[in-house]
Amino acid sequence: MTLTHKDLRASTPKASPARAAGTRPHGPSSAPEEAEFLRRVGQQVRDGRARHGMTRRMLAHDSGLSERYLALLEDGRGNLSMVLLRRVAAAIDVPLARLVLEDEPTVEAQLIAERLGHLDEAELAEASAPRARLVAEDRPL
Repeated sequence: MTLTHKDLRASTPKASPARAAGTRPHGPSSAPEEAEFLRRVGQQVRDGRARHGMTRRMLAHDSGLSERYLALLEDGRGNLSMVLLRRVAAAIDVPLARLVLEDEPTVEAQLIAERLGHLDEAELAEASAPRARLVAEDRPL
């Protein structure tokens, strides 16, 4: 049996209502939303670089990206691939997820997570002990 173009079109599922409306249910769909997302990613990179006392030149060296590309990224105009963004995250010592989170954690939560991330297993257990005692005693944190 030979299928024609008409047969294939007839068997192709119809677009979802969201797709037909030009939106994507899993992410930003408008240019302003995408621009805001890129701006937030750039701000996270700039903040991470500043926390480590790095110049853009240092970050360029550590990540293998050009200073110009990093400037575009930090300005919210760079649209990096995930692989390149992962290299930037490694260079500023932050998890990739933190750079692309839609809901930003508080500065305090970021600092605590960063400090806890550098503890070894024994130090982490020691830091968790006071909280564990409060939970065991059924007292509010």
